[in-house]
Amino acid sequence: MKIKTLLFLGFLTISISTYSQIDITMTLKTTKDVEIVIKQGGNKVSDLKDADFSDGKGKLRVINKTTDNFMIYFVNDKNNVFNIPPASIPIHSKGVDGLVEYSIKSDGSLDPVVPSGVLKKGMGIVIKSKDLTDDKPIVAPSSPLSSSSSNGRQPSENRKEQTNERRLFEYVKREIGENGYDYISSQNIVIDNKGIIHIYLNENGNPIYSYFPVTAKENYDKFQFHIISTNNAGYVVDSEAEFNPIDIVEEVKTNVATAQSDKSETKIKYNQYNSPIFGPYTTSFPFTITRNLNDKSEVIVDRNVKLLKTKRVSVGTAVVATWLENPENITTFIKPNGETTLIADDKDIRGFLSLFLTFHIVPRNLNIPPRSIKERLGVSVGTNLSDKSFSNFFLGLNVEVTNGLFFNAGGHFGQVNYVVGHDEFDFGNEVFSGTLETRKKWVLGGPYIAVNIDAELFAKVFKNILGPTPN
Repeated sequence: MKIKTLLFLGFLTISISTYSQIDITMTLKTTKDVEIVIKQGGNKVSDLKDADFSDGKGKLRVINKTTDNFMIYFVNDKNNVFNIPPASIPIHSKGVDGLVEYSIKSDGSLDPVVPSGVLKKGMGIVIKSKDLTDDKPIVAPSSPLSSSSSNGRQPSENRKEQTNERRLFEYVKREIGENGYDYISSQNIVIDNKGIIHIYLNENGNPIYSYFPVTAKENYDKFQFHIISTNNAGYVVDSEAEFNPIDIVEEVKTNVATAQSDKSETKIKYNQYNSPIFGPYTTSFPFTITRNLNDKSEVIVDRNVKLLKTKRVSVGTAVVATWLENPENITTFIKPNGETTLIADDKDIRGFLSLFLTFHIVPRNLNIPPRSIKERLGVSVGTNLSDKSFSNFFLGLNVEVTNGLFFNAGGHFGQVNYVVGHDEFDFGNEVFSGTLETRKKWVLGGPYIAVNIDAELFAKVFKNILGPTPN
């Protein structure tokens, strides 16, 4: 009876702890077609009228399958609103969908922070694009919206805000292109050929074009901030690592090109503040950004980005094929014409199960895709796994095909058998006479080719196949 009671209480506890979790996934398929899936405790629901954020484990994801910009509004019954601006929603690029993710804290606030962004029970969701109007909620709020607009402002005000967001996005896009930076959509970062990650923010500290670098690597990546504003504010970036508060001194003033203006060709003057370069750091990158405007100081960004652990060396198992000849079981054989020759096993291509160490040219975290060709390259050394281990050694160039799966090829240095007095004997053809005596020698030859898989990935695959270990 006690056991049943405990089981029931355990089940009840699990049910209570998982029920409140809210997961919201928005998929922007086209400018006319969007899908919003809301799950509460793993169960699909149609709205947020019973939403409970108290467990602090909720997630909000926005997936952009288009190359267009969207504005996402969260609305309550009093028409108050906060929004995720277009500049914070990456676009589809090079076959990879744009993705931005937020954690929902127990009070409904989002992480990373969105200004005034606090989710409340009963809120509605409105998505605006060039084909979707902002007065038709995709997810209805508990009470109807007022007729003027979903955010309590006139449509002309919304259009102006959206135009400014679009122009700021285009300005940053042009900056990235002119500086020769690359946008890596799979990691949602902007990076240059020196490996510096560039973080563009608007005057309120919201990311533009890309996101805060949550896929940055420890002990390797460096960072530079670019704050784009339309006012004369000063900014200070501070990191708790080995940097003191640093004034961003370089200011570049420029105009948006006429082609990027609206129909009236009204130009916007942007002030751009470029920070010093930070990093590399270990474990995490904590930073704050303070805005000084009209004799008032305000912290607009306070974050601690956890950095991904990386490997300089990874261990893997491999299947190897080698062309280094090592004849086994050598014996005499009398051919039908009466001549004596020698025959042997494995005199041509051979196979091994081997252990490899791969030295990566650029430190790798094998849970994320490589950023460049250089990250896919490495040098591998290995030996065969058998009772004759350390009698064969392999050295070659390693190429990562996909996360944790490698192809490598190179030279084979190993012990091989040979017939004394006949170093290059042609088994099965050459005539042999005399006493058969075999010995071993070290030979550098090959080539070999191999397919190897990272040991951690290999272990995970087999664990999934075999299932959990019984107690």
